[in-house]
Amino acid sequence: MRGISRSHRLKCGEAGGLRVVSRSRRLKCGEAGGLSWLSRLHRLKCGEAGGLRGISRLHRLKCGEAGGLRVVSRSRRLKCGEAGGLRVVSRLYRLKCGEAGGLRGISRSHRLKCGEAGGLRGVSRLHRLKCGEAGGLPG
Repeated sequence: MRGISRSHRLKCGEAGGLRVVSRSRRLKCGEAGGLSWLSRLHRLKCGEAGGLRGISRLHRLKCGEAGGLRVVSRSRRLKCGEAGGLRVVSRLYRLKCGEAGGLRGISRSHRLKCGEAGGLRGVSRLHRLKCGEAGGLPG
């Protein structure tokens, strides 16, 4: 295939041949080695993991690239439901997401609305009755 044109080698997907094909064409083929030469934005669209490292926080967020979410704002991580990120999100936001660990630090009335079992223990008997929380009713 050495004597065949670049475009033909591209269509054949001949790995060695792709090295001399334009960057945009290598991108379309998803040839891993070729992506290292492509722009960050293009690598992002391909979901090439290694490429995402140098892409903006917002773009990495949209891709849901786990490692990238660590440096994304709290509110954006919340919207993605990225578990590790929720640890540093405000209590109220964690409540809305129903993130169990976060509910521990939220007010009793808020925990009641969520029906978080452990939280109902400190809520009044009347409120627990309305929720029908079995364990809470005896006390």
